[in-house]
Amino acid sequence: MAGMIILDANVLIGFLDAADPHHAASVALLERRFLEGFGSTVLTVAEALVHPTAAGRQDAALAALHRIG
Repeated sequence: MAGMIILDANVLIGFLDAADPHHAASVALLERRFLEGFGSTVLTVAEALVHPTAAGRQDAALAALHRIG
């Protein structure tokens, strides 16, 4: 039985930033394991949103996180 995957900030940061060196690996992981579902802590999400918020892209980043569930 498959369980929910709990994501760390480095995966979320890589997913949200196309210029991040881990972007391709993060996207590949999320695509490959999408049906299993994802979770994360509030603190992890806050950490992942620091740079998008500073750049004025918090709405787009939050929408992207909502899309992956």
